[in-house]
Amino acid sequence: MYKIKFLKPNIPKIDVSDILESGEVTNGKYVRELEKLLCKMHHAKYAVCFSSATACLLLLMKGNYYNHCMQSFTWKTPKIIAEEILGDVPVYLDIDKNTWTVPKKYQKQIKIPMILTATLGRIPDIVYPKRTIVDGATNAGYFDMKKHPCLALIVGFSPSKMITGIEGGAVITNSKKIYTNLKELQPSMFRMGEINAMIAIYNLKLAKGYRRQKEILYHIYKDRLPFAKFQKIDKNHSLNEIAAVFPFNEKQWKEVEKGMEVRKRYDPNGIGKNAVEVYKGVMSLPSYSGCDYKGVIRLLRKVYYGK
Repeated sequence: MYKIKFLKPNIPKIDVSDILESGEVTNGKYVRELEKLLCKMHHAKYAVCFSSATACLLLLMKGNYYNHCMQSFTWKTPKIIAEEILGDVPVYLDIDKNTWTVPKKYQKQIKIPMILTATLGRIPDIVYPKRTIVDGATNAGYFDMKKHPCLALIVGFSPSKMITGIEGGAVITNSKKIYTNLKELQPSMFRMGEINAMIAIYNLKLAKGYRRQKEILYHIYKDRLPFAKFQKIDKNHSLNEIAAVFPFNEKQWKEVEKGMEVRKRYDPNGIGKNAVEVYKGVMSLPSYSGCDYKGVIRLLRKVYYGK
């Protein structure tokens, strides 16, 4: 039975022979080029690349550039690092039901540094820039640090990211202290591959075009699926993923799963009233170039309307 795929990575056909022949396959000239490009695109002073966004987050948290506070509606990674690797007991913040980010009123109650998530690409309003790290794994190329100042930004290049490098990640910051500490670690651990950097550079240069395509598809989905409540976007949203909350019951979800891959992001593990409510019905929709979006629409309308 035909099943609509959720993901197709943006992997270009490029010549990597010079990397393989040079023998410098990690942390070399393409990684340096990527770091410079990230600084330019994000309007920041420094960027340090590692093998994954997870590695970036671990090094930042291990280095105590955080303190026990993050949003409940987020990736598993920061929770696992905090709770299982560092033995921390974080304070978790709830989200706004429309943007799926932590609202200002909740941040103002917190007196310690925090990690906020750019949820699927939606940049949060940041109350305390000097003590806020943003996990913007889906925001490579789409986060202006002059407009949205923060202590550090983490971006990722995994296969699920619109700006992919197959794998890899970076810490982007204006803090010389963070930059210096990470640069000391970079040669000896979590080294980023040169091929990963080359692919990430290629995709970063096409970032504006990718987003325009995604925005068109966002409005098509929103128009044809009026029974779903889509995440509220703005001009700063990367649109790495297009997601909405669907009013399906258990039987309907099983029907959806027969026809397409279902991706639910950010399990809050029961923490946060709004986060739990959003997660109950949330689903990210296929939005890669050439995806069968018409098939997605037909399937979801049939499940909802029964015909």
